[in-house]
Amino acid sequence: MFNRKPDISRMRKKGNVRGLIKALKHKAPMIKYGAAEALGGTGDKRSLKPLIESLGDDDNIMRAHAADALGKLGDPIAVEPLAILLKTKKQTNNPYQRDARESAANALGKLGKPATDALISALTYPDPDVYFWSLRALEGCDDPRLLDIIIDTFKNPDYKIRRIGTAFVHKTSSSRIMPYLMSLLGDKVDAVRKEADSALKRMYPQWTTAFFLLYIEDPDPNRRSFAVDALRQLKDPAAIEPLLSVLKKSPSIHIIDALGEIGGSQVVSELVPFVKDKIVGLRFAAVKMLKKIGGDSVVPALVSAIDDPDESIVKLAIAGLGASGSSKAAAPLLDMLQKEKLTHRREKIVDALAELYKSQTVAETDKLRILALKNELDAKHNDNPYTVHDDRFDESGPAPNDCSHTDEKIHSDSGQRINLNM
Repeated sequence: MFNRKPDISRMRKKGNVRGLIKALKHKAPMIKYGAAEALGGTGDKRSLKPLIESLGDDDNIMRAHAADALGKLGDPIAVEPLAILLKTKKQTNNPYQRDARESAANALGKLGKPATDALISALTYPDPDVYFWSLRALEGCDDPRLLDIIIDTFKNPDYKIRRIGTAFVHKTSSSRIMPYLMSLLGDKVDAVRKEADSALKRMYPQWTTAFFLLYIEDPDPNRRSFAVDALRQLKDPAAIEPLLSVLKKSPSIHIIDALGEIGGSQVVSELVPFVKDKIVGLRFAAVKMLKKIGGDSVVPALVSAIDDPDESIVKLAIAGLGASGSSKAAAPLLDMLQKEKLTHRREKIVDALAELYKSQTVAETDKLRILALKNELDAKHNDNPYTVHDDRFDESGPAPNDCSHTDEKIHSDSGQRINLNM
């Protein structure tokens, strides 16, 4: 048929469609594979019929190349022949060779809406590979029937199918799929759990407090954790009572964090006892959330936490008093400063007092005491030229290029550096 070996590359460059069509029948496999691939990029309708005919070639790889080319050409006339190829028996027994049916499914996916019916129909074909390829190809389609298809994938015993289903969530805004996604958070396959987690997060606009309250006592820890975290983000006061009920039965750092994000006087009164809990993690979580909530009501509990045996809790409590914005926090901090001997704690207390001073909420008498402290620090700076100026009480904060924000002080007698954030 050919006097000499066809130059596919040259025909592609010159747009020689006739030559490429002729090469589809070449006896050399690599020639006809290249011709099919080149025709897919021409956009020329003359190549449709020859490529459709090549779907019946004896060579599985050639059938795959022809299907790929038809997908690139994007003409709906190829839907039926591609659908026929898709719903046929296995095309190859070589595990290292792509099955032409997979190429047919991919091509149908590229054809878009005209191919949707064919792909949905292929889902009923009794072959797990065909189902998988067709489902994957449907991701590019937009059809109301996809909602039920997505839900069906979540029930499939094949984890690859369940995982693909989670990727389809962006196709729907229906909250109907949320219970199925929550179910998949308990899947035995880690990849499926991660995909379900991501899919649920993408559905944030459909989140409701009532829905996630159903899962805060779920036996599965992943579902339970996701529900509590969702309620933390929603910050709905309606979740306080149910969360408190669970907290009393089973104390949890996660629930304390969620309650702290929601906030309110009721939450403060319930978190206060945890400041003295025997479990360090619960004490730390309670102090952290009281610091976040702030206000007058948290001051007594934070003051009591100063005596905690865990140093990280002590530092957090001191910082919480400074961040509270409460006029009641200044006096206990000043009293602590007089009694405290540890340098790093004293520096934390000074930081907290500086924050209160800037908040303009302290009483006049306490403000005078804080100003006296400020003057004392300024005097130390003036007496010792090697001491970095302490600007924590300055209204404007540290100057942009001032070395004072390195939080270090140099003592002239020993040259020792003390980190003020210890």
